[in-house]
Amino acid sequence: MARDAHRLFKPGLITRSDIRKSAATIRYCYLPSYSPLPFSEQLPFPIPAQKQRTFVPFIPTKPISSTSFFFFSDPYATSYFISLFSSQAMLDVSRLQKELVECNRDKQISGVSISLPDGSHDLTHLIGSITGPVSSPYEGGTFTIDIRLPNGYPFEPPKMQFVTKVWHPNISSQNGAICLDILKDQWSPALTLKTALLSLQALLSSPEPDDPQDAVVAQQYLRDYPKFVATASHWTAAFAKMSVGIEEKVKRLVEMGFPEDLVRNTLKSVNGDENLALEKLCSG
Repeated sequence: MARDAHRLFKPGLITRSDIRKSAATIRYCYLPSYSPLPFSEQLPFPIPAQKQRTFVPFIPTKPISSTSFFFFSDPYATSYFISLFSSQAMLDVSRLQKELVECNRDKQISGVSISLPDGSHDLTHLIGSITGPVSSPYEGGTFTIDIRLPNGYPFEPPKMQFVTKVWHPNISSQNGAICLDILKDQWSPALTLKTALLSLQALLSSPEPDDPQDAVVAQQYLRDYPKFVATASHWTAAFAKMSVGIEEKVKRLVEMGFPEDLVRNTLKSVNGDENLALEKLCSG
């Protein structure tokens, strides 16, 4: 009997042909000879005593596709399966914690690190930091990356975006969007956030103007490389070097009425970009 239930709820998609299976087959899930499982607490509403049934669930061994659907004659069983599969798709917190420790362990050597935004405990929103590669227009700069993790991570790629303004063919000069294959279709669960940040660091060293995110920057790179280098270096000095004129920025923002400690923390979070800091301070 139990084997029959497992055969019905095998991993993968359940198609319409499965739904057409006889009611007798579906009833194999409800076996009076088994002990009831305490799944009622997971449901959004209590199960009346007369509705409780013995249930033998199948636990999927891989993420369930968002296009999957299940049909049961009993709405309580349906609700239980929805709850079960949703919990299976939750973020792998244990893996993520290990990733953060590993990434920050050698940050002085690798030049990449990850932290939580100030005052936040949300592991789905992280802040990455990468140092500009040596012998590139980005040398000496520190670049902040906004990282958003979907519930399906690591089976789905993280969403990354430059917070620090950067002049680069594969990074939008307007909103920091990134064109990098491992953040899209080439992502693999074997990769990590540290791998992604190191790939971004490598991208700064080796732009790919033939597959641009910012067409204007790519054209300049291809047609007038010296001007591209000068522009990228200027942007690095202006936006990615927090130490440049930091005290003057603090003074100006404090004179606007903002507390000094808050000003310094805000400037740090945006790598010294005074305009972004002002926007953040005004938004509360």
